[in-house]
Parts: sequence; C-alpha cells; structure tokens
Amino acid sequence: MNIIEMIKNNMSSGMLNQLSSLIGASPEQTKAAAGAAVPSILAGMSKLSESRDGADRLSEILNNLDPSIIGNLDGMFTGDKAEKVQQQGGGMLEKLLGGGLLAGLVSAIGKFTGSGSGVIQKLLAFLAPLIMGTISKSLGGKTSAQGLTQFFSEQKNNITNAMPAGFSLGNIPGLGSVTAAAERTVEGVKQGVSAMTWLLPVLLVGLGIALWFYLREPEPVKMPANPDLTKKLGDQVGQMTDSINNLFKTATTSLEEIKDAATAEAAIPKLKELSNNAEDMKKLFGLLPDAGKATIKTLLSTGIEKLKALVDKVLAIPGVGEKLKPVVDGLMAKLTAVTG
Repeated sequence: MNIIEMIKNNMSSGMLNQLSSLIGASPEQTKAAAGAAVPSILAGMSKLSESRDGADRLSEILNNLDPSIIGNLDGMFTGDKAEKVQQQGGGMLEKLLGGGLLAGLVSAIGKFTGSGSGVIQKLLAFLAPLIMGTISKSLGGKTSAQGLTQFFSEQKNNITNAMPAGFSLGNIPGLGSVTAAAERTVEGVKQGVSAMTWLLPVLLVGLGIALWFYLREPEPVKMPANPDLTKKLGDQVGQMTDSINNLFKTATTSLEEIKDAATAEAAIPKLKELSNNAEDMKKLFGLLPDAGKATIKTLLSTGIEKLKALVDKVLAIPGVGEKLKPVVDGLMAKLTAVTG
C-alpha cells in the first residue's frame, strides 16, 4: 500500500479546480502546491507517530473524524461543506503540528511554489481532512496508536519519494529526520554493495589462483532502476517551468494594478517576495539536468523581456518611479541571475 498514491487517486482534476477556487490560486499553482503539501503534512504526521504521546493524539483525531466528511471524499469541497472542512482541517493541523511547525510548513511550501502564505494556509487546512480520511479508510476505520506508528514507519520512503524535486523539509526543525529516512536506506544499500565487493575476491580465491586472475576485474555491481528517482528527474524542468510561469504571472498582475504612488506602495511587499523566490530559483536551476537548462533559459529570457516593458511603463507613472525602482531593479537583477 502507498498512501501517497491513494491520496492522489482521491484528488481528481475537478477537486483540484474546486480547491483553486476556494484558496484563490490558479489550477497550476494549486497542483504544484498540493504536490508539496500532501507529503509535507504526512511527514509531520509521521514524525508525530514516533512518540507515544504524538501517536495517541493522531489516533484520537483519526478515530473522531466527522463521518459526513470521510463518507464522501469526492464532495468534501463543494457548497456549504467546504467551509466546515476548512475549519476542521485548520483545527486538526494546529492540534497535531502546533503553530511553529505549521508556520514552517507554510513558509517552505510558499517559497517553493511562489504562493502567498494565506493561500498555502488555506490549502493545508482543506487537504488535512482529505489526507486523514484517506488514512482512516485505508486502515479500515478505528486505529490504535501502535498501529499508526507501524503504518507511518512503513510509509516513510513513500512520503520521502513523493517530495517534489528541489523541495526539502530539512530546514524545518523536527522534520529533517523524516526526509533522512531514504538517505539512510540508500546508505544501507551502498554498504551492502561494499560488503559484496570485498567478499567476491575471497570466493574467487577458493576457485584457484588461475581462476582468480581471470576474474579479478569483476563487473561493476548494477543498482536496480529507481522509477521514483527517474520520475523526479523528469519532472524537475516541468516543476521549475510552472514556478517561473507563476512568478511572471504574479509579477505582471501586481504591476498592472499600480496606478499611482499609493498602489505602488501596496505592491512592494509582493514584489519583494517574488524577488526572494527568484533567488531561490537560482539554487534550483543548478540542480536541473543539463538537457533542461536550455529550456529554462529561453523561458526566463522571454519572460524578462516582456516584464521589462511593463516595468518601464509603470515606472513612468508620476510618483511611482522613486518608490518602486529599487524594488523592481532588484527583482529584475535576481531573475537575470537565475541562469547566470
């Protein structure tokens, strides 16, 4: 059983469209944010299940889920039910993760996707009941603390493998150990291969000196293909493309709303946030496979050229240039530096 796949199967395209409308984001932004949010919430639950107190809290919430929600996961974001789901989801996350850890998740996902904290907070609140309901159904209803500890222990690699390329929970206190599970598994495989490398010559000696000389250059051990890793590498360019498109779309909207000095002042926080996102993209660009870098360079070059024309137009508005120029100059410089 893979809980990530089960949750994905419950999230139809229609449900994602409903979510995007409820949180005030585009379907593309919602999909990208959900792709990071689902494994992040599960990582928080997994960490919680490692302690008896945490597993008890998780068990209590799962065993007291509203039957009207988990009985119809497909319709949980429709009509008046959506508001109830959001309220209950927000309460679940506060009880499970606490304000500090929840704020860390919101910040990490927001920076990765280029979405505002308010949008991410709403998304997490809506997703929590869906995730909890899927877990409850997969475990057949009532769950014990011990059962949840075992469940999340078995799901750690699935959760880690579902993290989008370039996204990490390592900087959020308490969640780094969840991400490290896969690294420990890989290290274990490496040690096993190392042991085989030392054992092979010994076995060959037993076959005779001549045979040993014949076989002293063994074929390299071939690791089995990792479809999850292959998929991640293939998705990297697509995910960064979505992030860049979302950034340019948000920047364009923010600049087009500027009509005078007052609206320019109001736009500054959002433009500074986009500037920080552009700085993060530079790190992600370095992780891309070489074949994808040319695509991203072309996308950025085209977007920067279009944005520059809009920037020049906005800066020409009386009273705007002196307030906005340092901010937009910084944004344009960081966008240009992404591929540099």
